[in-house]
Amino acid sequence: MDVEAITTEDAWAALEPAWNPLVERSASATVFLTWEWLRPWWRHLRRAGDTLWVLAAREGERLVGLAPLYRSRVSARGLGSLRRLGFVGDSSGDSEYLDFVVEPGREAEVLGAFLDHIDRDAAGWDLAELRRMPKSSPNFALLRRLAADRGCLVAADDVPCSSVALPGDWESYLKGLQSRFRGKVRSLLRRLPAEHGGEFVPCARSEELGERLESLFELHQRRWRAEGKTGSFGEPARRRFYGEMAEGFLRRGWLRLWSLRLGERWVAHEYSFEHLGRVYYLQQGFDATCGKLSVGIAVKAHAIRESIAGGAREYDFLGGIAPHKEKWGATPKWCAHLTLARPTLRARWSLWLPRAAERARACGRALTPRSLLRLKRGIQERLRRRRARRWAGDGTQGPHEQE
Repeated sequence: MDVEAITTEDAWAALEPAWNPLVERSASATVFLTWEWLRPWWRHLRRAGDTLWVLAAREGERLVGLAPLYRSRVSARGLGSLRRLGFVGDSSGDSEYLDFVVEPGREAEVLGAFLDHIDRDAAGWDLAELRRMPKSSPNFALLRRLAADRGCLVAADDVPCSSVALPGDWESYLKGLQSRFRGKVRSLLRRLPAEHGGEFVPCARSEELGERLESLFELHQRRWRAEGKTGSFGEPARRRFYGEMAEGFLRRGWLRLWSLRLGERWVAHEYSFEHLGRVYYLQQGFDATCGKLSVGIAVKAHAIRESIAGGAREYDFLGGIAPHKEKWGATPKWCAHLTLARPTLRARWSLWLPRAAERARACGRALTPRSLLRLKRGIQERLRRRRARRWAGDGTQGPHEQE
């Protein structure tokens, strides 16, 4: 088996024809490992100083493994810097379920070859931070064992995600929701079209994308500005990434961009995509001045209903588990930030310090009287409201948690 390190975008482009077929054969098959996600992400969201380092494993002409990695340098927390490896897609908060991509049944062989190549590479390494790796992936436990056998330091921090297993029909799905919320969903889907002229519109053509995305960005930003926060789309680079990625997904038939229109006005959008029977919910934007109409809930209900009608098996809320996801039937599943490090003083220090700091914070929280914690939360809420008042001039009435 031959392993090649790809370090230029032109050399990476040569892998495009074989990339997605291997992703779809592998046990790690998710949309976040596809060409249409990773290539635009690298083009628009990589940080200054990051350098491409994709490993490709072949047997003859056949591609059997991919390690979508990049190199960077990170602080050793007072002891200089460390040479770091990470997954392409890991640093912007957009990607989930990052992983190695390997021919099924050959995980041990290919991962071992990757680790051997990493150790032999002249540029060297100190730390591999493999973020958002699914714990259900066969690569996760195997990589921990292989790295430990080579004398590496290994640490894993759990990261929650959440999703809903979809039944075969809409009514069966509704029966799984709490009765009060189920009634609200039914009412919204009936009343918005009948009483308010609401129309749910999919984005099916490339020429529609620009207007839809601009509306999504503006509604999303307006909502978060009302809380004094920057929002996801304050950076032009992220807008460009979403635009190019949406174009690629639309060509492949994966894009699920649903919009709710009242009259001539877009009032809510849900930006999702479907890949191999799994719908991924990425972003939502809605008009906070329509709070009483719960347009955010309505567009999500429609998106889930259409997902079921289209035969999807899972609706994935991605990172985090929270009450507004649980009310849709979401249950937890787990990823991890897997860290491998060479057993050097600087790497040991870099691994130990943040964990020690977190333990200290946890002890502090446990020892702090509840009255002081309530006071702290009260001050934070007053500051949040003060920031929101600064944005009142843009017509926003404050965010309404609808999802």
